[in-house]
Amino acid sequence: MRARDLPAQGRIDRAALLLATSSAGLAVPFLRAAIAPGSAPRVIRSVNSRLRHLTGSNGGMTLAMRAFMALGIFQRFFSRELVLSPWGPWEPTV
Repeated sequence: MRARDLPAQGRIDRAALLLATSSAGLAVPFLRAAIAPGSAPRVIRSVNSRLRHLTGSNGGMTLAMRAFMALGIFQRFFSRELVLSPWGPWEPTV
């Protein structure tokens, strides 16, 4: 297959902008944590005091998602969402 037969790809400047934007978005929480080191012990203490509740709710959500997947509810829900969405799934053409 020749390069001109392939589907058109995005421009390189657009890809660079997307990469820079997503990298900046990922960097914000880390920069914020680095700038405010004095608040870290307070945040850690507040999380530690609620850790038992957070762990229990995380386990409950995991079990609920497993049940949804096993019963097929998850698939039915998202297939209905896909029908209502204005776009369709991307499938490559060969």
